[in-house]
Amino acid sequence: MLWQISEQSKLANALRFWAVAFTEHHSTSRASRGATNPILLDLYIGMQTKRLRVGQLADVCG
Repeated sequence: MLWQISEQSKLANALRFWAVAFTEHHSTSRASRGATNPILLDLYIGMQTKRLRVGQLADVCG
C-alpha cells in the first residue's frame, strides 16, 4: 500500500496537482486499505514530494 500511495503522490506532484489527502481507518474491514495514522503517512509522502500539500480526511465507521 505504501509503495502505491508513494508512486501516485509522486505522479500527482509531477502533474502539478496541488494537494492529496488520506483517510483514517480503525477497527474496520477496510483497515488494510487506509492508514491507521494519517499524520505519519502525510510526513512520509511530504518527504518524497516538493510542492504537493498533504492533508487528512475523516472516515467515521460504526
